[in-house]
Amino acid sequence: MLLNKPAGVTSHAVVGFVRRALGISKVGHLGTLDPFATGVLPLMVGGMTRLADELHTGDKTYTFSIALGKETDTLDPSGQVVSEAPVPDFTPAQLEQVLREFRGDIRQVPPTYSALKHNGRPLYEYMRTQGHLGFDIESKARHVTVYGLETVDHLKERPGTNDISLRVSCSKGTYVRCLARDIARKLGTVGHCSQLERSAVGRWDIGQCLSLSTADLKQPEAWECRLRQQLLSPEEVFSKVAVLQVPEESDFSKRIDSGNHILAPLTLLREWGLDLSKPLSQQSLGQCVFISTKKSSFLAKLQAEGSAPPLGRLQPMKKIRSSPEGSPCH
Repeated sequence: MLLNKPAGVTSHAVVGFVRRALGISKVGHLGTLDPFATGVLPLMVGGMTRLADELHTGDKTYTFSIALGKETDTLDPSGQVVSEAPVPDFTPAQLEQVLREFRGDIRQVPPTYSALKHNGRPLYEYMRTQGHLGFDIESKARHVTVYGLETVDHLKERPGTNDISLRVSCSKGTYVRCLARDIARKLGTVGHCSQLERSAVGRWDIGQCLSLSTADLKQPEAWECRLRQQLLSPEEVFSKVAVLQVPEESDFSKRIDSGNHILAPLTLLREWGLDLSKPLSQQSLGQCVFISTKKSSFLAKLQAEGSAPPLGRLQPMKKIRSSPEGSPCH
């Protein structure tokens, strides 16, 4: 499910809203968004939560603003100001020169207020309970990749503002708040990320998302049908993975429902939907397919057996559906 998270709520709060609206306990997000941020929040629902490791959400795109002149302890508007500095005059060309330094592979020191863990605890817990980390944050530095970084609006040219607006395309694990901090310092001042929108995650963009407001989150019962209509099937999410539909009358149906492996002729697997125009070694997800009956669906491992006639071994691994879908909303 693709949602557009509103500002002012946590990603966990959106997960809780969906759980209550759908009456489903298994809901999880694929990459948290800070409370002040908005934008694309992909959620896994029901049995799909078991496939989080297989779903590589890839690169992300953000639009963000940097408020120059003040740095906060959280590197966003919610924190306390810890540093102030005058904002020097700089031209768009000088800004571009600075941005060049942040394209490609870069080293980032994460925020002290972040979900990054140390000894099993998020860093923000240390800060909230102790007021300090108790270890050098430099030890948590990481390397990330910035594929694209460009100016959206040089707001500093407008009277009464010291903001600049940028767009970044980056690898998983990149902290945009840190990017804002470091760009501000390279410009000869300090700053924090004042606005942040995640506009794309992998192949999904904000135009595909269902938008929510903070008021909507208070009335989950009114959103069940709209949320169900927003659900994507596993076949849509993993569009390059073969889907084998086993007929209900097939002798293999009960074995699959029980999670047992089967050996079936490749000609039969072709009837079920397997594309035999390419070798099994080229199947997506490392020779994995979806195999479904009327009662259940599994992500299954597919291997060829060297025999005559050629057989395919299907080993169900992760169950993603164990009963027919509920009644559709109208």
